[in-house]
Amino acid sequence: MKHLTDRIEEIVDEDPHPAGTFIGLLPDDGCDDPLLAVTAQMMLILAQEKVGRGANYIEIDELFSPLANNGISPDECNEALDHLLITGQIHEVDDDCFVPDE
Repeated sequence: MKHLTDRIEEIVDEDPHPAGTFIGLLPDDGCDDPLLAVTAQMMLILAQEKVGRGANYIEIDELFSPLANNGISPDECNEALDHLLITGQIHEVDDDCFVPDE
């Protein structure tokens, strides 16, 4: 049986899970849903890239399609979009048309 100190050192030396990076990007510290964190961040990146290339907005299907192609369900996409809207990271400027917060 390993000594407690040895076990703690092993835990500290482990690389963090990649989803932890995305969870850290969400504004509320209470998020414990890695899929929500990843989906919301991917959605925000899509919106920033599209608007950054000069578009006035990004449509909902442009947000959802790339995520669906990666196996993320429409329900998860809706939850991520709701999260981004509620936290003010993305804004709806017309029906199903969005811009990221500046």
